Amino acid sequence: MKYYNKIDYKEIAKDLFVLDTGEGKFLLDNVTASLGKLNSGIDFDNEEHIRKILSRVNPDRDYKRVFKPEEYIKNRKLCRMMLYLTLGCNMRCIYCHCDSTEGANMDDDILYCAIDKYIKHIENRIESIREYEEIPQITFMGGGEPFIRIDKIKEVVKYFDDKCAALNLKPRYVLVTNTTLGSDEDWEWLVKRGFWLNLSIDGEPAIEDRNRPLANKKESHIFIEKRLRHLSELNADCHVRSTVIDYNEVDSICEYFRQFSCVKTHALEPVSLAGRALKSGLDVSRYTFYESFFENYSKYLLNEPDRFKSSWFRPFKRTEGFCGAVYCNAIVLPDGNISLCSEVPSDEKNPLVKDKFIVANVKDDGDVFESRKAVDFSVKNSIDTLERCKHCPIKYKCGGGCYVKKERDFSGEEEVFFDEFCQSAINLNLSFLIGCLEMRDVSC
Repeated sequence: MKYYNKIDYKEIAKDLFVLDTGEGKFLLDNVTASLGKLNSGIDFDNEEHIRKILSRVNPDRDYKRVFKPEEYIKNRKLCRMMLYLTLGCNMRCIYCHCDSTEGANMDDDILYCAIDKYIKHIENRIESIREYEEIPQITFMGGGEPFIRIDKIKEVVKYFDDKCAALNLKPRYVLVTNTTLGSDEDWEWLVKRGFWLNLSIDGEPAIEDRNRPLANKKESHIFIEKRLRHLSELNADCHVRSTVIDYNEVDSICEYFRQFSCVKTHALEPVSLAGRALKSGLDVSRYTFYESFFENYSKYLLNEPDRFKSSWFRPFKRTEGFCGAVYCNAIVLPDGNISLCSEVPSDEKNPLVKDKFIVANVKDDGDVFESRKAVDFSVKNSIDTLERCKHCPIKYKCGGGCYVKKERDFSGEEEVFFDEFCQSAINLNLSFLIGCLEMRDVSC
């Protein structure tokens, strides 16, 4: 498929757009991702005529109704809980938004208070959970490395399993890890228990060791390659996320992981200019960096969408929000504070960001997983309330863009955010839809 560097668009009716690639014009229904090629005879005042030229580029895709954030809350939908069991980390990644190698562990008082309140949150929504076939989920993350506390993870899983069994529910677990720690037995337990394994690895040894050295300054790739081979032998299903700091390395990063059969999906994301990354700086403009990253990554996203992913590339997904932050995401930090974003810790340096994303504490009264501040965030960041997003041709695919990036990296520069970041995402998603129309062979 071809990647178009610039696609002009104009909304001619609600969620109906004319796209111009410079080589041809297309009509897009933004809701269903239906497209049609335009010719000079189209009557834009005749809706029936317009609809006749539209066709679903993926007719097998089931476009389920998506809850708006306010409807999500009204229908008592279930939020996800993420536990930061530790701030400690055995690595010293050069771009990490957290600035720690050693840090506090979550004590049992806070941990079990959080779990018990989450169980209460589940019990209060049990009818909705069963109606919508929702699955309670705990994600183990860290402003550090959660594998440091693998024994505590096993303890939590046993406790939560038992609580959910009493409600006739089967929970799901996710582990986000740097992949350098743990025994073979630990990893075999994770696979057997059905954990979704989200591995943070940046690429081939030279890239990994440069970006993600161990805290003792030793190479990290040796431990990672050994673990990837082990996971492949176990027939594990893993997702890899790679942070890109040099867009010229996209090819080598994508190709490196093909040798490991356990890597089923792979997401590359551009570095966020926060934490340690602020000190390194880019030797090109942000606009050039983002545009070049998406252009280099586009051939993988466009041609292998089952394998390669991006939070900015969801051509057939309908969403009303970029991430779980608008759906009362609950990241429980070691001190008990609840953040809407995994990149916003309790010691966040930007007071505006901290005030917006730290929304409650597990020791607060009431349902801390649906706090007033979390609900307010949902309402204020719904697609239809974001002025720049209202008339965007990929608003249901993007969901409004990363909230913390807009607030922290582009604060006061909404136009810059659009020009440097959003336009590339628009070009990428629309290029894919146009390519699907032309090929009529959609696999994702």
